[in-house]
Amino acid sequence: MEFVGETLRAALEAPAAAAPGWLAPLIDSGWVERYGARVDNYRFPKEKNVRREWAEQVGRDGFALLDAIDGPTAPAWLREIPAVGILRRAWAEQYHQDAEGVRWREGKDLPPARGRLSSPYDIDAHYGIKRGAGWCGYRVQTPTTQ
Repeated sequence: MEFVGETLRAALEAPAAAAPGWLAPLIDSGWVERYGARVDNYRFPKEKNVRREWAEQVGRDGFALLDAIDGPTAPAWLREIPAVGILRRAWAEQYHQDAEGVRWREGKDLPPARGRLSSPYDIDAHYGIKRGAGWCGYRVQTPTTQ
């Protein structure tokens, strides 16, 4: 959830700065509450159904932004922003969108972790876990000396 929220927030930054007149009609006060500050896991609700609703709202917001960027009134340069490309890839990995609406992918429905995005800021970073500690970044093997 933190990843998708922060990915959408990152994708909103460029249009907010460079084309605020274009972006303003697309968003409402709920967007400011969800994406105005860095998205951190500690602020999420604890109830599973509320967390799912939040994640699916983020999915709907992301698809709405992508649809607007692909629309005829959007400046063409918006499609070239790297954060928008990352948003497209992340949404393909994290959500289903069909006639039933937007649904959050979970478990075996997600692509394998080794090929899945883990950070909206560094597409080469991946989630790792060792001895109970998890991180998003890199794992390096160093030779041992004897």
